[in-house]
Amino acid sequence: MNPTEENLSKPKVTVRFFNSNDSEDFVRLKEIVESPNVKKWMADLRGMGPRHYRDWMDESGQYNYYTFAVVLADPAHPLYNKPQGFIYIYPSDLERGTLEVSFAKHPGAPSGLIKPALRVALLKVAEYYAKKTGRTNPPLKVIAEIEPDNEPSRRVVWGAGFEEDEEYEEDNDIYVLNWERLKEIMRIDGQL
Repeated sequence: MNPTEENLSKPKVTVRFFNSNDSEDFVRLKEIVESPNVKKWMADLRGMGPRHYRDWMDESGQYNYYTFAVVLADPAHPLYNKPQGFIYIYPSDLERGTLEVSFAKHPGAPSGLIKPALRVALLKVAEYYAKKTGRTNPPLKVIAEIEPDNEPSRRVVWGAGFEEDEEYEEDNDIYVLNWERLKEIMRIDGQL
């Protein structure tokens, strides 16, 4: 199956910011964070309370923190606009001036949504960055830190244009976004 045929069988996906005043957004984010897979891979999200969730949901670009809800874009779909996952883009602790990504899907969400949503979120952050700074080149550096045995996340970042980087001396694997590769993947997949 070529990428275009594959795209026709998948629900259309996009991202939007969470609304901290929307109870459904709150509940769905909480369900995502408290799911077994997220607890397994994202230890720093353990122990979040209602205030933490609301603060996190309000991150929409201030100080380069972005919390996106992954949503289905088809109004005819029964899950339209309900968060199916999250994509979190934030300043990295590994390298000054670099952003890092984390992501997870809702336990009941259809498969295959995070990868295309991550692509869209990355382009949105690049647009926000360009508007804020007036700079488009060199592209913003974005990384993903993936534990060695987390194969699903490895597939997501690879399919969103990231490439493994051997320069970092970390216990986890570090992937760096290749902006040209991201755009080419999006063109092939019909997202651009």
